[in-house]
Amino acid sequence: MKYLVSLYFDENTNRQIRKHMEAVAEVTGNQYMIVNQVQPHITVSSLEIDDTAENDVIKLLEDKISALLEGLPSGEVQWAGCGAFMDSVLYLTPVLNAYLQMLMTEFYSEIKDCPGITISKFYRPFQWLPHTTIGKKLTTEELTKGFAAVQGKFRVLQGTVVRVGLARVSPYEEIAEWNLK
Repeated sequence: MKYLVSLYFDENTNRQIRKHMEAVAEVTGNQYMIVNQVQPHITVSSLEIDDTAENDVIKLLEDKISALLEGLPSGEVQWAGCGAFMDSVLYLTPVLNAYLQMLMTEFYSEIKDCPGITISKFYRPFQWLPHTTIGKKLTTEELTKGFAAVQGKFRVLQGTVVRVGLARVSPYEEIAEWNLK
């Protein structure tokens, strides 16, 4: 079963990112992000959890994340542009600052040796490309239209990470969340 550990932002940042999601949906007709009510986020870890011990592993994961985040302050993120994963994803690109790198590295270090958990190779140190998805399951034509729409409106965006969440992917279900100070 697939799980994600993701960073979530303050409401002002969410509003600004949602405007880009809505612009992509409007010009492409692709409503995936809107219909599925995808919250603006940056995923710091993508995990496969062994089905046979899922409940035990989730409890261990919750305990480890909770301990890691205890006393951790919120942090700043700056998005400097947009990009695409050519197979169908349009995203805003955050600057990889010390705060984001520290969170990703700490999550990886804390989780990597847990029995029953496999971390995606794209969410390991020096292999991670932080991004905030604003369009998903886009055709090549939709990707081109969406990119043009965002490119014309995008300005550098500053935001604050205010919480961390653990969620099951399919079907999507939030398992736990932690507010940062």
